[in-house]
Amino acid sequence: MEAVSQTHATRAHSPTSSPRPSFTPSLGDDPKGVAAQSPPPPNTSIRQTSGKGLSMNVTTSERSIEAQSRAKRLKALTSTVHEGVDRSIMSASSFATIDRYKRFLAIQYLFHRDVAALYAESRLQAAFPDLVHRCRLPLVIADMEDLGVATPDAGSPIFIAGGPVDMGTALGWLYVAEGSNMGAAVLRKEAHKLGLTDDVGARHLAPALEGPAPHWRAFTAALDAVELSDDEETRAREGALEAFAQVQAHVDARLD
Repeated sequence: MEAVSQTHATRAHSPTSSPRPSFTPSLGDDPKGVAAQSPPPPNTSIRQTSGKGLSMNVTTSERSIEAQSRAKRLKALTSTVHEGVDRSIMSASSFATIDRYKRFLAIQYLFHRDVAALYAESRLQAAFPDLVHRCRLPLVIADMEDLGVATPDAGSPIFIAGGPVDMGTALGWLYVAEGSNMGAAVLRKEAHKLGLTDDVGARHLAPALEGPAPHWRAFTAALDAVELSDDEETRAREGALEAFAQVQAHVDARLD
């Protein structure tokens, strides 16, 4: 397998407070979807600096944070930016008409294109045995073809085949990409109201055969089992925030 190199990630500020239809898990750690509605730790904040990027102020007890699994730590860390992304998508009435859904589909294409190279990376495949089957970019492309959506003009994806990949950064991005599967059930229902199905136009929103919760738990179990250095753990956190910022940038550029 080819290795992967990372290009620069665009960072953007995200608003707060919204339902969780799209880009992080709402089940998995909590199959009833209750814990996913919890706010981030009260002493954790994410702020914008210098008009660009995101920085973290984490004052919650290091002991309480580190006692959690990696997946739960990432969920707590990204709760605010995740809510901002979902609010942006839903406030744009992305499922009100087919034309608006097409714009949403273009955003899905751009993000899954950003991370597609990770699913073919050999070290990540060793950590996640079913990783190659989880890649949703081909399904997004098929949905675009169904609806006659042109491939969006864009520069290089964030991860490019051909160079080394940082494991920590990659895990942060994969967490966001795989977590978006958990919210797809809500979006799938909205897509079906437009006359789309799991076979036409909304393939990428269809659940895994084993069900979304088992699919997510298998991923988080593998995610938590990967051994990382302290520096790699930091880059995993940064990667997850960068992934959400990238989605927000795509949303800001294509939805109004």
